[in-house]
Amino acid sequence: MGRCIRAIIIEKDPTLAKWIAGELEFAGLTITWDYVQDEASFHAALNSKPDLILSEYYLSSFNAMKALKILATRRLDIPLIVISGHGNEEVAVKCIKQGAVDFIAKKNITRLPASVRSALQRSKKKKNQAGKQLAVQLSQFIMNHSSMAIFGLNPEGDLLWANSSALKNLGYSATALKKLHISQLDAHLDGSRWRDVVQKLHNKRTISIEASFRSAFGELFPVELTVASIQQNGKDYIFLLSKDIRENRDAQVELYRLYTAIEQATDSIIITNNLAEILYVNPAFEKVTGYLEEEVLGKNPRIIKSGKHDKTFYKALWNELLKGKSWQGHFINRHKDGSLFQQESTISPIKDKSGRIINFVAVNRDVTNEMIMQKQQHLTNKLEALGRLAGGVAHDFNNILTIINGYSELLLNLMQDDSPHRRHVEQIMNASQKASYLTKQLLTFSKRQNLEPLVIDVNEVITDMANMLRRLLGEDIQLITDLESSVENIKADRSQIEQIIINLVVNAREAMPTGGHLYIRTKSSILDSEFCKSHFGLFPGEYVMLSIEDTGKGMTDEERSKIFEPFYTTKASGYGMGLANVFGIVKQHNGLIECTSELDAGSAFYVYFPAFAKSAKGSEPIAELKDLPRGSETILIVEDEDEVRDLAAKMLMNQGYEILEAKHGVDALTICKERESPLHLLLTDIVMPHIHGPELAERAKKIRPDMKILFMSGYTDDLITPSQRKDNLFFLRKPFTLEQIAVKVRNVLDSKG
Repeated sequence: MGRCIRAIIIEKDPTLAKWIAGELEFAGLTITWDYVQDEASFHAALNSKPDLILSEYYLSSFNAMKALKILATRRLDIPLIVISGHGNEEVAVKCIKQGAVDFIAKKNITRLPASVRSALQRSKKKKNQAGKQLAVQLSQFIMNHSSMAIFGLNPEGDLLWANSSALKNLGYSATALKKLHISQLDAHLDGSRWRDVVQKLHNKRTISIEASFRSAFGELFPVELTVASIQQNGKDYIFLLSKDIRENRDAQVELYRLYTAIEQATDSIIITNNLAEILYVNPAFEKVTGYLEEEVLGKNPRIIKSGKHDKTFYKALWNELLKGKSWQGHFINRHKDGSLFQQESTISPIKDKSGRIINFVAVNRDVTNEMIMQKQQHLTNKLEALGRLAGGVAHDFNNILTIINGYSELLLNLMQDDSPHRRHVEQIMNASQKASYLTKQLLTFSKRQNLEPLVIDVNEVITDMANMLRRLLGEDIQLITDLESSVENIKADRSQIEQIIINLVVNAREAMPTGGHLYIRTKSSILDSEFCKSHFGLFPGEYVMLSIEDTGKGMTDEERSKIFEPFYTTKASGYGMGLANVFGIVKQHNGLIECTSELDAGSAFYVYFPAFAKSAKGSEPIAELKDLPRGSETILIVEDEDEVRDLAAKMLMNQGYEILEAKHGVDALTICKERESPLHLLLTDIVMPHIHGPELAERAKKIRPDMKILFMSGYTDDLITPSQRKDNLFFLRKPFTLEQIAVKVRNVLDSKG
């Protein structure tokens, strides 16, 4: 889990603000937030230095556009994402031009976590770049304007160069200074004393001494010298950093700051000689690559070469550098442990006064996570588009299946048991039910399925999926199941349990590229109080344990600790949400998931669900027409698909109900207004032209407050709120059977309220 995000949420209603925050928390983000409705509270909330602002666009008193103006006035660089229930491309462009980082419609709220992560990443990158630019400017300023005198000498003590502060302090010209020996600045640093200084540098990288320099005007003044040595082109050089002790200057502090800036920089820095032999690396290099400084000094930077770049790439790089130009580009390099990482690099040549290249400096920024995020964003967008397509196909297909299944059931109930055609109709119904299962899988992929927690047999689910799982694994991986026959049932949404199994199986398949064995087991398990104390949210009792074990390559402890984090992946083709979704589903079902793994020995996932007694589940035979609940109430059916509407009408008329039909919401509202006799139930599709089902229900209830409402659809796509759904009592999934519609209608009519 990452750091806690501090946010401001501008909404017309606290419930909506809580819903928005909940979407982020469900995606694995940790967030604290301030709810804001007006300008005064917004100003106050800004004092808490938020990381992020989420704001509705269509608010009369205080909205996103006003918030953006305040941010501009106060010169605050805080990312603001506009979230709105309405809007179009023109509104989105207007918000972006005003300074918003994104515009998200509430119907697409699932995009919000990725947008927030991207906005925070860009904000962090912007701050880091600003800090880097400041550090570079500070370093240049210190070198060019520092009051500290800096000298370069050979081991014999001959002065080779000095910075402007040294020339100014001593009163020498650059030409005159180059003719001097160190002893001419300080008589005490004569031959023997200077040789002692050089000798000490063989054992230490730097030493400090005090001396008295004589200026060109004959003035003596005390100085503190920091003496360092460096080897270049096989030759030794000495550097002197001189502090004038007469004055209370802070040159030493400035030097320390410069050193600290380089040592503590998050970008790795490499300095080489003109033969590309490493002379210096900062701690960031050690952290990024895994190599210690002593392991790379004197070696070529190719030590971290990955082999992912061809000769043409390096030829172009060196052509630029040898021309005296800086090179900027993208590297794929290799850590000491063999894993790959990506860097944005700037390599610059350093020249002496004659223009000869004497060193190269490389500043490298690790962009591995950034590249992963970009790839994840691309894949997320692609999957969202595929999900919308899959959901739409499943919706239309469900209407067709409703007609096929419904009329087949009506026909079957009209046949005699010994009819030679009865088996043919049963085959049609079986095929329709299998097709219904396929559409349910499409809806699971598109995340548009209506959740239906039922008492299910896990062994039955695994058995039904076995053939599909074998096709998914391929011929090189053998699937072995070991299902405990006495294991209890669980109460869960079957589609989500299938999603858990598929995700874990796919994960195992990726870990066995050359083949292997996959074991799926079920087992009864008693979790005691001691175990539950160390696992938040669990209660002692009987659980059903589902395990999926592979014989793949396994994981490191570090990888295993991150596998349930959103967007974490060890696969080049992965996008890091499969196991995060599994974790979320298990938690929704009050369960537990654990993982064990060992390198080259495989991985095992253990999923625990609270047990539900098998006596709670009973399979009923196909109900005969005469056995189903009946009634005489008046029902208004609203469905834009004529065949589906006609089928529902026939089914309910056979059960004794009076039926009225409407093709869309406008006709339905007209019937509600003009009909004088009672209307007991409105049975409406959700997705229709002109007026969607939820809006129709709301408007119809204003006309007829006592009328009950029953929605029907193949998917909800967030059009039904939790309060409207009421634990599925008022929802009928397509395709439905005669028994399902008869029982559901009777239950709704008999319900209170």
